[in-house]
Amino acid sequence: MKKDINRRAALTGLLAIAAAAIPTAVSANALCTDTKLFALFTQWEEAKAQELSFGAEHAAMERRATAAEPPVPDNLLQPIEWMGEAMLPKGRCGWTVEELSLFRPANYRDMQAAKLDYDKQRDAIWAEAQAGQDRFDELVSATTDIVNEIGETPANTLQGLLAKCHIAQAEGLFRYFIDYSTFAQSIVDDIQRLAPQLSVGA
Repeated sequence: MKKDINRRAALTGLLAIAAAAIPTAVSANALCTDTKLFALFTQWEEAKAQELSFGAEHAAMERRATAAEPPVPDNLLQPIEWMGEAMLPKGRCGWTVEELSLFRPANYRDMQAAKLDYDKQRDAIWAEAQAGQDRFDELVSATTDIVNEIGETPANTLQGLLAKCHIAQAEGLFRYFIDYSTFAQSIVDDIQRLAPQLSVGA
């Protein structure tokens, strides 16, 4: 069964952005002073590659499950009389078990049996995609942990600062500034600390 659809859609929308923004290489000259930062950067590259790759696989799982879904039984889409009003189900999968138990339509037993059978079929079809969603969430969480650690690691060179900016771009962090204000602030702090090393126009 699909869960957290809005979140999944947002993450899927970032896949193309991230793939285009991941840098092909970062200067090795910074390794002497930004060793930890660049080690984390390498971890992030590997974690992001796994996330993007599996994200494409999971999207295919969801497409297969959507195509294989059984039709909703007609009696789960019919209106139910409640307190003098005819109500229609809100979800595309018809009345829920909880709603049927609450409203108790005249053909309650038939509708409940149809709903239980429909949900059983649908759960079986979505089992692979649900397992894929769990795995994708784990990969996203692993990437996020690395991003957060990078955000807490000061850059000591412009190359290190560039690496952090690449990650911010690839992860779309500035689109969600409120959620990643610590990461964004760390870049600002780095720029302010490194600015005295630069000459105007350098």
